[in-house]
Amino acid sequence: MVLAKSALGGRSGYIRSLNDQVGGFQACGATRGYWVAVVQTDVRAGERMSATQGLRAYYASGLFNEGERSFNLRVKAMLDELGFETWFPQEDAGFLEDYMEKGMTLDEARHFIFEQNLEAVRASDVLIFNLDGRVPDEGACIEAGVAFGWDKRLIGLQTDFRAVEPGGNNLMIDGVL
Repeated sequence: MVLAKSALGGRSGYIRSLNDQVGGFQACGATRGYWVAVVQTDVRAGERMSATQGLRAYYASGLFNEGERSFNLRVKAMLDELGFETWFPQEDAGFLEDYMEKGMTLDEARHFIFEQNLEAVRASDVLIFNLDGRVPDEGACIEAGVAFGWDKRLIGLQTDFRAVEPGGNNLMIDGVL
């Protein structure tokens, strides 16, 4: 099963095992067979960098049901363990209801969350894009497109075989990865 895909400067490929290195990232662990965690490497020296500390990761994923939110928490825990500073929308941006309870209108809350997430993508070093589901989450697709436009590193995370076809995912999604 394809676990993660990454591209950097035109180099792309799939991370399938703990020995793979793709686009400046080295596979370094797994959690219950779900996905391979990656850390930045020095491509010239081929050595794993000891400092993932301070690398800012944006985790783009659906967060609209209990299954998505639970899986996201596991991914976030792994990223934290690896030393990434992770923007995690379900915790960092919050939910519409949170802001509406504080007096914002629905439109104000939607715009506020959009702006927070957009700035977090801009400030990130890498965007981790959860591709699971019959199709990836629409918001995560936009976040990945924005990150691609800003020349951010992108890593696709896919544990759901339904989206993996002989030709891959939607060509526009695979294109940014």
